[in-house]
Amino acid sequence: MAKNVTKIDKFLEPIYDFFLSERKNDTLELRKAINEKNFTQVQYIAHRIAGNAGSYGLNDLGALGEKLETAAKNTDAKDCEILVSEIEKFMSELEVEFE
Repeated sequence: MAKNVTKIDKFLEPIYDFFLSERKNDTLELRKAINEKNFTQVQYIAHRIAGNAGSYGLNDLGALGEKLETAAKNTDAKDCEILVSEIEKFMSELEVEFE
């Protein structure tokens, strides 16, 4: 599997595992919210992902969060599902180097 190597500031290392764990929880919550057609919740979580990702130097993840937020605003369940899958793929391929 191809890895997405991202360099992150060393000072974030102590909290990075928590951040990663929270994003994994987000994907579970997102799947549940999409299944329940709770687009308000999808929008809320997507907004959180978009906002937090940039702080960790994960601009591509932030962009996915923004796209997901837009899809949720449009109540587009199919696009939401696709984007959650893309977020999961991004996270599974993420390899971090602290500098």
